[in-house]
Amino acid sequence: MAVDDRKPPYDLDAEEAVVGSCLIDSEAVAKVMWLATDDFYRDKNQWVWGAILAVNKRREAVNQITVAHELEMMDRLTNIGGSAYLSNTVYNVPTSVHVEYYAQIVKKLADMRRLIDTAEDIADIGYNTPESSDDAYGQAMDKLLKSRGHTLKGGLQILGDAAMEKADDFMGWIDTGYQPTGLLTGFSRLDKVLGGLHGGDLTLLAARPAMGKTTFALNVARNLALRGISSALFSLEMNTFQLVLKLVYMTSKVDSQELRGDNPPEVASKLESAWAEVAGLPIMIDPTPSLKVTTAQARSMQAKATNDIKLIIFDHLGLAGDYGKNRVEKITNVSGNLKAMAKLTDLPVLALCQLSRAQRERDNKRPILEDLRDSGSLEQDADNVIGLYRHEYYYPYGDKKYVEEAENFLEALVLKQRMGKSNPRGSTKVGLYYDVKTGVMGNWFQEYPKLK
Repeated sequence: MAVDDRKPPYDLDAEEAVVGSCLIDSEAVAKVMWLATDDFYRDKNQWVWGAILAVNKRREAVNQITVAHELEMMDRLTNIGGSAYLSNTVYNVPTSVHVEYYAQIVKKLADMRRLIDTAEDIADIGYNTPESSDDAYGQAMDKLLKSRGHTLKGGLQILGDAAMEKADDFMGWIDTGYQPTGLLTGFSRLDKVLGGLHGGDLTLLAARPAMGKTTFALNVARNLALRGISSALFSLEMNTFQLVLKLVYMTSKVDSQELRGDNPPEVASKLESAWAEVAGLPIMIDPTPSLKVTTAQARSMQAKATNDIKLIIFDHLGLAGDYGKNRVEKITNVSGNLKAMAKLTDLPVLALCQLSRAQRERDNKRPILEDLRDSGSLEQDADNVIGLYRHEYYYPYGDKKYVEEAENFLEALVLKQRMGKSNPRGSTKVGLYYDVKTGVMGNWFQEYPKLK
């Protein structure tokens, strides 16, 4: 049978049972308010449900009389067959006890109809032949994810029910102190501040060049991999071999410059062992240049299904191929798409971005939120913003502001934390160890250096 000959799935009895239940029992409306008008297949039932929601919104009693009056105000009472149609639905439903069961049937069949419509839209993408297969798959996955997002049961939830879901966690925090609940980066102090990286959250890692953005991201991916946790890294700047080399250096703790000369046996042995270890890490790398975020989203969904990735890294957003009439519009689109990717995949997204040159002109060169380049949407869309600062880079040996204790010291400044505490100084500082020569990063266990 051809697809066009098939009838879309629906159940008029279930639709009328929902409507009838609400007409005989106003309290039943609250149980199924998550149903949308377009979840109903029959026009009549869409109009009646819209009238029920309108009456309920005004906190008026929902019954045949008030709903009939609302339909008349909407100029739809005659269209449904008058008050007789409402009376008939009430007559056929002796009790409202099963209203939620009927609503689930209505919702499921509506989801199936949306899936059919989405499949037709995806077919149109193929017939329109986009510029590349990646574009086509990206558009298709975007439509599928949006369709899936529409099917998720939403609406209001009793505060007490929501609180009970996290009661055990909260009581544990009272006894032992707050514990991070998200994905741990391996940097314990940063994890304590952020609570880990959470699914659906967009975290921006912002810094000027040479601060260690890519190295930081690779260290996070490696820390996860050593615990058997897979991640996806979209590298728009460096190729796969360059990333592998960086991982080999940080694994072997060998100076990257040593590979350029004659290596003694012990160094060669470290590098060979590190290469083997890196080859076994569950890190997925996509080095496609000018990659669109929507394409990365499609590939991430596939990687989540096949490799159970827990983190998406995007390096960096300034090189994304998303369209925009100008730089500001482009970055706005990229920012919004990255946040959408986090929510639709339900994974944490760590996106790297450059800061403006204005930072270099200030006496205090630590990053601030205003340094985010090209679009205010970055600050708005991000759940967390982490800025990186290396004092020894700006004030090396010989400079009057040089501080010996600041060697290998990296400041991770939490500039924004949607679910964190406010800070009158604008950031929370976390000290990290960073050996630039090897790329090794870790917790800073010494006293923080006093920087000039």
